[in-house]
Amino acid sequence: MKTYITMASAAALSVGLVAGMPIAADPFFFSTGNPDGQLGSLSRPPSSGNLETETADDFVLTDATVISRATIHGLIPSGLDVSSIQQVEVELYHIFPKDSNTARTPQVVTRVNSPADVEIGAATRDSSASPATLSFGSILENKTFSVLNTVVNKINPAPNQFYGR
Repeated sequence: MKTYITMASAAALSVGLVAGMPIAADPFFFSTGNPDGQLGSLSRPPSSGNLETETADDFVLTDATVISRATIHGLIPSGLDVSSIQQVEVELYHIFPKDSNTARTPQVVTRVNSPADVEIGAATRDSSASPATLSFGSILENKTFSVLNTVVNKINPAPNQFYGR
């Protein structure tokens, strides 16, 4: 009888260990390639006298995906230190037209797989949230880099969307 209880306990324990293990999945990798200097865009939270601006890259996920780490390369103005980066927020969007006002007249050029108008709130991660839902670190690469075009406060409405320097 003792042997049976020991074997049953061992079997139950091993089932519990297996059930607690993460399921293996294919790794997710996305890259836009190396910085090429074609465009620089401003990203900042709203503040007195300043609109919130966002910068983004688009990628499509067709399956449930866990993203636990990301590397993002960005520019900071000359003379500023990486300690000036005080907040990072990541927002995920459905693909247009979901979560979007489809009755409005578009003011800018759109494309296939454009993001929806409103982010998926439950998927937003923010280093300044209370409690924080995202942590980040910054490393200065000490490279001089300039861009050919910039987007700062807006993209002009059609037909003059181009916002160059």
